[in-house]
Amino acid sequence: PDDVVQAIRSGQPTGNARLDALRSLTEEIVDSGGWPKQKEIDRFLQAGFGSQQILEVILAIGLKTLSNYTNHVAHTPLDPVFGPSRWS
Repeated sequence: PDDVVQAIRSGQPTGNARLDALRSLTEEIVDSGGWPKQKEIDRFLQAGFGSQQILEVILAIGLKTLSNYTNHVAHTPLDPVFGPSRWS
């Protein structure tokens, strides 16, 4: 839903503790250069995720980084369907 997407993009709570823990850990890993605080890892695990999902988050960050860098160098145009969600 649009309200959830907007909450995630703005760093606001979504109303879903599990989703908020996922967003928070992902942001922490990116912002810390791969050195997340233990409290974020604990929050993630307490939300019902497992250690394997931490590695999946890291994998997703890596794939997104590769995709973004490739698109920047290749000057890939944004798909029109995503135009309304374009970051400015």
